[in-house]
Amino acid sequence: MIKIANIIERESEFQGVYGATYEKEWYEAIEKEIKDSGYLVGNALGAIGILRIQEVLKGINERYYGWDLNLGVLFNLSKRDNSPVNSPALAVSGEFSYPIVWSQQVDATASVNTPVDSTFFKQVVVAAGINYI
Repeated sequence: MIKIANIIERESEFQGVYGATYEKEWYEAIEKEIKDSGYLVGNALGAIGILRIQEVLKGINERYYGWDLNLGVLFNLSKRDNSPVNSPALAVSGEFSYPIVWSQQVDATASVNTPVDSTFFKQVVVAAGINYI
């Protein structure tokens, strides 16, 4: 299964090498790994097998695991309505993702920012969210 996952992950590599006809080579590489694993019944995947692979591949969401922390400065250059821009702000944000099972995961996000002026840490904007995918 890991070898098949590696081939699936290398889709862009197949696109670069084979161009517009990469899918034929990509599916053949997947089929070869399934054959080598001993799970293929018969000699080839066939049309139904390829359609089933396509159904599975379309259902795969981006998967993340772990933390992503950011620290930076927010600075507006202009606003649409030409009103005065806000002071620069110190910003801290983070994201945590944890896969639960094959098709589900929890994503949590949080961000905090405060203007870098006389209201530093007196005015704070906090945002948070959680997704269950």
